[in-house]
Amino acid sequence: MTVEQAMDLALTHHRAGRLREAELIYRQILTTQPQHSPALHLLGTLALQLGNINAAIDLLQQAIRIQPGFADFHANLGTALGNQTMNVLIAASVYLIYGYLWTNFRVYTISLNVYSFFVLLILMDFFSYWVHRWGHAINILWAVHSPHHSAEEMNIFVGLRASVTQRVFTFSVLWPLTLIGFRPFDIYLVNGIHLFIALFQHVTWTGKTDMGQGPVDMTIQYRLIAAGSVLEERCFAGTPNEMVTMYYDKAGKLAMTHYCVMGNRPEMALKASDGKSLTFDLDASCCTFDAKKDSHMHGVTIQFDDADTVTTSCKAVVDGKEMPAKPTTFKRVKS
Repeated sequence: MTVEQAMDLALTHHRAGRLREAELIYRQILTTQPQHSPALHLLGTLALQLGNINAAIDLLQQAIRIQPGFADFHANLGTALGNQTMNVLIAASVYLIYGYLWTNFRVYTISLNVYSFFVLLILMDFFSYWVHRWGHAINILWAVHSPHHSAEEMNIFVGLRASVTQRVFTFSVLWPLTLIGFRPFDIYLVNGIHLFIALFQHVTWTGKTDMGQGPVDMTIQYRLIAAGSVLEERCFAGTPNEMVTMYYDKAGKLAMTHYCVMGNRPEMALKASDGKSLTFDLDASCCTFDAKKDSHMHGVTIQFDDADTVTTSCKAVVDGKEMPAKPTTFKRVKS
């Protein structure tokens, strides 16, 4: 494999959120070509995504020394320096402002122990819920929050993606915790732990499916688009069999459009739902093909087995004949 091919493979992993695989290839390239500025740049970008800002700055500076005229290197270095500066400023503000509030206005004095830790974690989750909800509901706060939804895939590293202003907004909301009596250091500490827990809400799902030629591995990736109004589901990404399904609100009801490998795009409406499942059926009024003759996906049931397991059963019509539904079980990928 040439260096160019290795870079292409690393970029494919990087864009798909497979950062461990991408990092390994970048480092292999740098073992043979230590002055390879694109690999240094992308490895620095990867470090920035993972929150390792000091490593990111060092790698990006190396790339700039080798190729000083490349604008992207300078832009990403500026981002890393901006993040590091903001982290320091926020930490200082937390200790100064929160410290002042805690010293002068606290109702109780709460030391961190096993019980108070869980109380603080629950309160942190409560405030974070409202930060997140306001981030989707208020335009200016969506501008603050939207970089979190800029990933190509819903993978574990999306939890680390946040704008500089997101940090400011978050800590501008948490100050009531100091009035209750929690120390500023404990608030900062538990906020970091809460972020770590939140990583596991941003994941891909994998399983095996049978498309008529035996079981094959299948990965589904999700992302919110259109200001959070549409959920995109993508399977077999980067292959000739890639398919996309869009879930959205249609006249107050959940609907979906499936862009199929069979060359059509059946629209489906929610037919039934309960606490454990969603069932969609073909909306014949929106058909752009002959539903009686043309091969197409005719319906799907999504069963939520537990927090980490989902089973989908798809009904297909092939050459005018309805085929038996084939269930596929997907597991949440946590690392």
